[in-house]
Amino acid sequence: MRRELSERTCAFLWVTAPPREIEPLIAALLQAFRDFGEKPRRMWPLTRTKKNSYSEARFVAAVRADETTSVTVKGLGLAQVSVHLDLRTDRRYPDFSPKRYVELTAPVVTPDDPRLLEFLRTACALYPVSQGGVFRAENPDHAGAEASLCNTSTFDPEASRRIDFDAGNRDDASLKVRRLYPVTIIGPEIWAALPPLPEVAPPLVVRDLADCKMVTAWPTLVDPHDLQFLLGTRALRRWLWPHTIQNPADDPHEVDIRLKWAELLPW
Repeated sequence: MRRELSERTCAFLWVTAPPREIEPLIAALLQAFRDFGEKPRRMWPLTRTKKNSYSEARFVAAVRADETTSVTVKGLGLAQVSVHLDLRTDRRYPDFSPKRYVELTAPVVTPDDPRLLEFLRTACALYPVSQGGVFRAENPDHAGAEASLCNTSTFDPEASRRIDFDAGNRDDASLKVRRLYPVTIIGPEIWAALPPLPEVAPPLVVRDLADCKMVTAWPTLVDPHDLQFLLGTRALRRWLWPHTIQNPADDPHEVDIRLKWAELLPW
């Protein structure tokens, strides 16, 4: 399969608690599928039951059920659109700290696509958000791993090390930014701890998403380790580095070495 047929836009939020309301999330998920022109056909509600085939009535009932802690909904086959929603704390394990996240995977779009912004605006209004990002993923597996931190054997060693570090330092991400994405979403607590944004080129675009900030640092969605993106955001990433979880893959010095080997910076 050609790479461009596998690539996806991934928008994700790391959240610190279940949503304040359930009903608007049901509407947001259904609207996202309508907006992107794909029918939901499969769902995986995380309950004591096995996965269920999709119908709207079955989906709504599963999301409303007290025992459903999260749900993932997809189209058929190599689905273009999928949505994952964190819903509730598992009452059987009240002391367990789950990886809470919200994810929308969609066809490749622009950073200001209104369908994307509407879903994120709704989610940010319903969840306490620590941070998130929007980027272009090589395939659905890479999109899912960045959002959920589930590593797979199909990743190259560099990608695996990056995901493993993020997973091991996830607790720090409630107070520090994970990394710079083409679009970085920053929750109110982290935003309040950051110094003023620097003046950079290309200029940053900052939008409000409920009480979060959406910072667009690049005109197109690319992988967060795309070489041209790394080259064009050097000053911004150096400013942000002290306020990140400091994954070695994002260390400005190490990234500059990578850019030099790619002959994008002089030695």
